[in-house]
Amino acid sequence: MLSLKKTTLAALSTSLLILGGLTSTASAESLTFDAGTEKSSIKFVSEAPQEKIVGTASKIEGKVSLDLKAIGETTGTIKFPVATMNTGNDTRDEHLRSSEWLNAEKNPNIIFEIKSLKDAKVQGDDKKKVIAGTAVGTVTVNGKPAVTTAKVKISILSSGKAKVEFKDLNVTLAEHNVSGTKGTVGAKVGQTIAVTGTLYGKYNK
Repeated sequence: MLSLKKTTLAALSTSLLILGGLTSTASAESLTFDAGTEKSSIKFVSEAPQEKIVGTASKIEGKVSLDLKAIGETTGTIKFPVATMNTGNDTRDEHLRSSEWLNAEKNPNIIFEIKSLKDAKVQGDDKKKVIAGTAVGTVTVNGKPAVTTAKVKISILSSGKAKVEFKDLNVTLAEHNVSGTKGTVGAKVGQTIAVTGTLYGKYNK
């Protein structure tokens, strides 16, 4: 009888461990953003003494991985092509894509990499969960990465849809060896570019 009890307890313990592992795995979610999602958009603003420039970018793609039991360990990569950046002035856009600026031919993408989520909070219920915090990571412009932070809000719906919003992502051009800021066109472009974005996609558990 004692041996039977031990066997039963051992089996129960094993089952609980397996169940716990499955539960942990189920809480991990992967959010995918497809460049074909036309609703997703990036906005950037340059404040300079001579001119304020507001532009947009499209064809955003990326992926964010998160675990609701370890939100601080959220990681992800979001990128968009320099070629899609549009300021409403064709001549200026050509300058931005040139080798003295963002060098689109050699470095076609601007990349925001999330390495962790600081001060993260989770709210909501089974129908909708909202995760908010400060993303810590790097932004790569002109092929050169620099440490950065951004305010991030991630919304997950039970339908499988997801949305990521970020703001206060400030790109300091000097940190990315952008030399065009010294020329005539550079006088009209701020030394720091503020970037915000709204990405729509789906998630898989």
